[in-house]
Amino acid sequence: MSGKKITANLRGFVIISIAMYFQPVNAADNCIHFTGEMKSKIISPTQQRGSIQMNFGYTQIKGVVSGTIDEQGDGYAVLHHVISFEPLGSILTREDRAQLSYGDGCQFNVYEDVHIVEGTGVFKQLTRSTAVATGTINFCTLQNQFELDGELCFVDNSLIINWPSLEWPTNFNIPNIELPFNIPLPSYIPFN
Repeated sequence: MSGKKITANLRGFVIISIAMYFQPVNAADNCIHFTGEMKSKIISPTQQRGSIQMNFGYTQIKGVVSGTIDEQGDGYAVLHHVISFEPLGSILTREDRAQLSYGDGCQFNVYEDVHIVEGTGVFKQLTRSTAVATGTINFCTLQNQFELDGELCFVDNSLIINWPSLEWPTNFNIPNIELPFNIPLPSYIPFN
């Protein structure tokens, strides 16, 4: 067995082990339920930037988000988002519709229907997926905070199948599962 094959097998083992923590999975239509939160800052009249965390059962992934308002009217906005989870990949949303209602002071309540349309990396086989974001926008502090609830749906079970071809960092941390995954992963196993 060559060193290259051993590396692929080791990565496949680690990746498949990680994929088992993504629960629950709806096998019938290859969808994975997630919850999460997003915090961002308004940086211009049409743009926001911030951080996002998505929770898949016992596993969390953290990334960055950029949102752009494409259209706005009385009490609503239509947006798109680019969400990056490097080195895993990224997710693109389009025609997300946010409904705003007055809260208190500078704060507005927001209910947003999110339409996930495509992805890269491990998310490259995404099909139309949806989520709901509920939260607040504060126009005095320019801070946004949202809770997320949705599903990522894939053409097939590609979320698990395509992961072994991904180039992973040598230290991969999966928080909140109380297992010692924050350990260096070897790039190959030497055999004598």
